Amino acid sequence: MNLLEAILVTGTLLIFLLIIMLILLVIFLRRASRVVIDIFRKHKCLDEESAKTREELGIVDRKLVERMVKPRDYKPHALQFLINLGVINVTSNEKLYLSEDMLAKLMRKKYEEDNKLEMWSYVLPPERTE
Repeated sequence: MNLLEAILVTGTLLIFLLIIMLILLVIFLRRASRVVIDIFRKHKCLDEESAKTREELGIVDRKLVERMVKPRDYKPHALQFLINLGVINVTSNEKLYLSEDMLAKLMRKKYEEDNKLEMWSYVLPPERTE
């Protein structure tokens, strides 16, 4: 095997690993998004009057020591993702609540043909039918 073949094999392997990492990230974010939405529903944080802080909801970044010994927690990242989408709203005093209307709007939009390549459409979890 010459140098060029070795570089091509190594590059292909690296690209394959990056694709696998991206797929796993989407899976973990999707699962965490579902958990975050369920936390808001469980705490009944569905409007500005019932909004709660991150600490009250239990969605906080782990301390350095916890991050070293425990598996990665994707809920804070999923929360920020949902805030950026407008599914979670932030009040003036940093309290959070779930916008069921925006979530429903995005769920409808998710299945339209022109949104198939938008990242949020893959990360946003499907609605549970209970």
